[in-house]
Amino acid sequence: MSVDVFAVSCQRIARWTGLPRCQGAGQALHDNPLTSYCVVDKSYRSAVGRTNSDEEKAYVVSLTETFAAKGHRVPDLMHDSGG
Repeated sequence: MSVDVFAVSCQRIARWTGLPRCQGAGQALHDNPLTSYCVVDKSYRSAVGRTNSDEEKAYVVSLTETFAAKGHRVPDLMHDSGG
């Protein structure tokens, strides 16, 4: 049994944004100031294999600022985070 991850994601985005069938989802994510932090935080937690300690939260904020300053390029994020 396979799960259509895109469809599941679209359903979640539709609930969060109130937009039907992912209509405008890209713009909604773009406009949300928490999107960058979420991408960086999830990537960092995945890389270290655990939740962030209190000390690491400041580092994640710093990575988020760098991620945004460099144009939201994931390869740069991986390099900057040591991944």
